[in-house]
Amino acid sequence: MIPQWKEVLDFTRRAACHNKEARFIGWDVAITADGCEMIEGQLLCILRFDTDIRQSRKI
Repeated sequence: MIPQWKEVLDFTRRAACHNKEARFIGWDVAITADGCEMIEGQLLCILRFDTDIRQSRKI
């Protein structure tokens, strides 16, 4: 479970409004005693899917 998940979502959604051209952004956020703090936003994040679709089909 991620602490303060709703606050993290609200925080990153507000940050995303300032980067509308970017389709995907990997956000690194620290949760501090004072709330959320932005570490960085990565415009070139890699999405990885561990599930092979061939394994989920019945043959």
